[in-house]
Amino acid sequence: MIAEAGGPELFNQIKEEYFSQHKDPFVKDVIKAVAEKDFSGLLEQVTSLEQQPGHPMRQLGHCSWKEAIAYVLAYEDTPKLIEVAKSLGD
Repeated sequence: MIAEAGGPELFNQIKEEYFSQHKDPFVKDVIKAVAEKDFSGLLEQVTSLEQQPGHPMRQLGHCSWKEAIAYVLAYEDTPKLIEVAKSLGD
């Protein structure tokens, strides 16, 4: 809250620092994606695992493709959903 009072530049700097130093992968990837409304990194991780052998569940340590799409549906706007659905479908 203090960082937000310092203006958007300080807030974004503190937010980036927080996510970069956090040890929990769920926070680093999922919560960051929700906070920034940018799911591209999360979806890239999920879809890249689909290509790797040994990942039959196709999931990160904290997020499967099904959970990733649920986050996107909950937090993303409609035009972006089409793009996300296409990337997961490929």
